[in-house]
Amino acid sequence: MALTGHPVAPGGFVSRLNPPEFFGPAATVRMTVSDWAKFVSIHLRSDPINPNHSATLLKSDSFAVLHQTAPGKLYESGWILSNNTWAHGHRPGDTGRVLVSEGDNGFWHCNAWLAPEIDFAVLILINQGNAAGQTRAGLGVHDAFMTLVQQFAPKPAKPNGTRLNHHSLRLMENLHPPTPHACSHQTRLSSNRT
Repeated sequence: MALTGHPVAPGGFVSRLNPPEFFGPAATVRMTVSDWAKFVSIHLRSDPINPNHSATLLKSDSFAVLHQTAPGKLYESGWILSNNTWAHGHRPGDTGRVLVSEGDNGFWHCNAWLAPEIDFAVLILINQGNAAGQTRAGLGVHDAFMTLVQQFAPKPAKPNGTRLNHHSLRLMENLHPPTPHACSHQTRLSSNRT
């Protein structure tokens, strides 16, 4: 069953609940969860470091530019970039790069974590605005993220090629996802946090 939306009348009740247009495009983008998953999938699979790389809509070089930051920056082109052990691929040169996008319009909060080296993404959407950081909803998003990574993400390989289990993964790394509030604190984004 396909979900379809309906037009929102300018000045109507629903339009007054939404952020003003000057917040666009970030807080004014509207799509179904299925369409959001497709958008994230395009970014995941089109990233040149994905082992199942298959560029769609744009050239690989364009995605490479969209998925990087200038030296010394943590955020650019809509993505927070970090490296995490849980996202580390198996090829030489893999770094565990993670792309994070977080959005909130005051009523809904969404997070997407993409780990292209292991062809894995987590998408979380809740109907609670202002759910970033240490709020109750933000901590719930964090817990859901940790559970999904622990249950479904491919486990990183040890240097000798054996796979890590969930217990050793939890001991090895704190799985806190980065948030925009952490952007100004680079140490909070590193994979060696305590």
